[in-house]
Amino acid sequence: MTTQTITPELASDAKPAPRKGPLIAVGALLVTLTNAVIFVLPPLLPIMQAHFGLTSVAATTWIYTALTLGGGAGFILLPRLADVFGDRNATVFASGSLALGALIPAVGDSYPALLVGTTFMGVGGAAQLLPLGFLRRNLAENGIQTAVSVLIVATGSGIFVGVMGGGLIVEDLSLTSFFYILAAACAATTLVSFLVIAHTSDSQPRGRIGAVGTVWMIAWVAAILLSLTQGLVWGGGALIPLVAGIVGGVAWIRVQRRSSSPVIDSALLKAPFVTTACISIALFAAVNAAFLLLLSTYSQTDPHSLPAGDAYGLGLSALQTGALMLPFAAMFLVGGRLTDRPIYEGRGSTVLVLAAVSSAAGLGWLALAHDHSWYYLVGAALVGLGCSVGYSATFTLVQIVVPEEKSGMAAGVAGTAMAVGFAFGTALVSGVLSAAVIHVPGSDVTVPQESLYGTGYWIAGGLAVLIVIAVRISKARSNSQKTKEREMNTDNVEYSTFTGWVTPPRDVQPALNEEITCDVAVVGGGLGGMSTALRLAERGQDVVLLEGKFCGHGSSSRNAGQVAGAPGGDIQMLNILFGKRLPGFVQFAENAAHFLENLVDRFEIDCDYERTGNVCVAVSRGQMGRVRRVTKILQRCGAKVEIGTSAELGIPRGFVGGMREAVGGQMNPGKFTLAIRRILLSSKARVFEQTRVTDITNDGDGVTIQTSGGTVRARKVVLATNAFAGDLAITPKWLSAPIWVTELETEPIDPERLAALGWTSRSGVVTQHNFMENYRLTPQNTIVFGVRKLERGPSYPLPSRAPDPAIVAELARGFAMRFPALSDVAVARAWGGWIGITSTFLPLAGNINDDVIYSLACNGHGLAQAPYVGSLIADLIVDGSKHEDLETLWQRKPKFMRPIMMSAAGLKAVWAVDRFNDRINGSRRNAEKGAVPVS
Repeated sequence: MTTQTITPELASDAKPAPRKGPLIAVGALLVTLTNAVIFVLPPLLPIMQAHFGLTSVAATTWIYTALTLGGGAGFILLPRLADVFGDRNATVFASGSLALGALIPAVGDSYPALLVGTTFMGVGGAAQLLPLGFLRRNLAENGIQTAVSVLIVATGSGIFVGVMGGGLIVEDLSLTSFFYILAAACAATTLVSFLVIAHTSDSQPRGRIGAVGTVWMIAWVAAILLSLTQGLVWGGGALIPLVAGIVGGVAWIRVQRRSSSPVIDSALLKAPFVTTACISIALFAAVNAAFLLLLSTYSQTDPHSLPAGDAYGLGLSALQTGALMLPFAAMFLVGGRLTDRPIYEGRGSTVLVLAAVSSAAGLGWLALAHDHSWYYLVGAALVGLGCSVGYSATFTLVQIVVPEEKSGMAAGVAGTAMAVGFAFGTALVSGVLSAAVIHVPGSDVTVPQESLYGTGYWIAGGLAVLIVIAVRISKARSNSQKTKEREMNTDNVEYSTFTGWVTPPRDVQPALNEEITCDVAVVGGGLGGMSTALRLAERGQDVVLLEGKFCGHGSSSRNAGQVAGAPGGDIQMLNILFGKRLPGFVQFAENAAHFLENLVDRFEIDCDYERTGNVCVAVSRGQMGRVRRVTKILQRCGAKVEIGTSAELGIPRGFVGGMREAVGGQMNPGKFTLAIRRILLSSKARVFEQTRVTDITNDGDGVTIQTSGGTVRARKVVLATNAFAGDLAITPKWLSAPIWVTELETEPIDPERLAALGWTSRSGVVTQHNFMENYRLTPQNTIVFGVRKLERGPSYPLPSRAPDPAIVAELARGFAMRFPALSDVAVARAWGGWIGITSTFLPLAGNINDDVIYSLACNGHGLAQAPYVGSLIADLIVDGSKHEDLETLWQRKPKFMRPIMMSAAGLKAVWAVDRFNDRINGSRRNAEKGAVPVS
């Protein structure tokens, strides 16, 4: 930015400060007058039809078509004239065109003169956009907001003056008198504009108008507008101007790309949301035109002039018709004021959608009910609110993204889109109302059949729905582009078939290669199996543990390391299905977390454990409502949980808030699992690794276990196979579904960037999606994250595998969405593992028969719960009685529901629901708002 010093010698040449009040007043006068001209015609169309002896609706709408065609030229020409030759010249030219346009039909008093005059009035009517330029240029930082406010509020005033003033004059005087009065008002406005709006002090024009390009553009746009307005009347003949317009437009675009002074800079349409705003304003204008013409035509049709069987209409005068439009005008006085704050906060798409919904609701209402006056008052208010908010939002969006020197061009682009929309809406209504007609007895005049009005309103409502679709598509494309721009780097990811926390142990124990006997055999060397065997050995039992790989090879060492202090699954659903048992599950979950902490303390295990608790976070206000409901349920059940905002809980600001579990924390699960393995190997338990169990049978005199190299005969057997339970025929059907879960770890992140997140508590976080997302910090200043998208195991035996790069990319997209300030951070490692998910998402334990006990304590919470359940089962075997926590999990019969949601199709469907919710719940906006990047 450069600065300029005004010396005393030059001070006398400096331009005086603009007079804000008079400028705003002239801007309001221009907008009021031009909108009065635009909206005065619909109520007067039936009067003009009778005055000039027109016989059909199609012929009558030519009047509005001429106005629209002139407006198309004016919207292109006038803002460009303002940019090049100055605001005063452009405004005087525009208001002079209005005066001339009103004077021609006043003097000529004929249908051709009326068409010529309305064309000139259309050109001058584009002056309503000029205040967007000269107010923005003269009112500094508040220029855009003030200009748009003037545009919308004065539009409401203009509509009021138009719909009521024309009717009053015509009713008391005549149509000719109306045009003389309008010409005088326009002439006065011309004089005021010349006196108030400052002329540019530049000695040369600001650039070139590009006259040839402008005339050329007016010609091809006019040709297309002509085909749109008369296509349904001319039939195949309308293809001639349509083809000519398209060919001329394509050639014009090619020439303009090479022009040094283009009429419209192509870069303007590439600015964010400009194209969508133009499409939206065109559709709002089409809705506007359709509504006004349908209302005017129906309300002024006299039922007494029609055959009895076909009679309809309200038989109102132009003034009474204008009164029905007053709610439409009134909404322009308030609707625009509703848009400023959300537009400047970046919620433009939401504003447009709500505006379109309001318009669609009003048109749908009128499609069902339009045969009484008061129906129109309701419909007009809804349509007026939608159109006023829509116009305000679109014009503001276009102005915000362009530089000041192109404000006129931007207004012209939006205005041209509006002219096209008016033309299209006019053509659409004209075609619909011309589809089937009724002849007025004793004349050549025809009127539409009544049923066509409902059709017309439904079609107009469909145009409003198209706005919603256009905005949603644009928003989706914008989000997709943003995601691509800030996707994490996954090019150099280290993929592991084990875990990213630790390396495999070097002292893998030899396989069983003989026949042995024992008191208890434990099948499975995860945390559950190792804890069971360790507890049995401590209590003097002769115990053998059999593991197919090495102890801790499975999900025990592959999880995110978050020690949960509350049950898993959907708490609201569990409260419905297991309300009486839920307090027991809550107590069990907290006891499991404490049990794990006692193991860490008792054996002085170095596993980087931090007692931070974990937070069930909300990414949106909707999820926060769910968090509140879950918190109330858990607190009633005795859980130690608290609710708070992100600041209160010390979690990243991109989350709305959450529920902290006071019990639990986070650790390095690989270190912990291998530490339990070392403790187990030093105990009296006999551990055989690399020993795959192939069959288990119970012959009534103990249990026989067949392995790949030997046999074990035991008095009791504990199945702690979790996700791998399906490998064995003895496992109850549908005990669990094997699910592959992926975890990623980032490269080390600068501590200042981590501090900027506001993650002061260091608590692990899990989202409230159907399939949660988990995020946690590590002592190495990395973030470990995962889940989000799950994969179903195809069949048993489950394969040993590395993560799918497509899933890694999906998790990286999720991370970039939740932490936009860290989207440039690369993913360093990826690993995954198989977990077992039950149909209820709750841990299970029970008997297959008297000698075989099974347990399944994963469901994403196995780090704390599996060791605890294992120790409780060991005590049950030794003591013969169940602890109350084990009793809570115990299944009387080994029969289970099929986990339908965990099918491959079910997993994809749930993932799709989560992603759909992410698109509409504002979570991306919340994350961006909370992001504080540090350079």
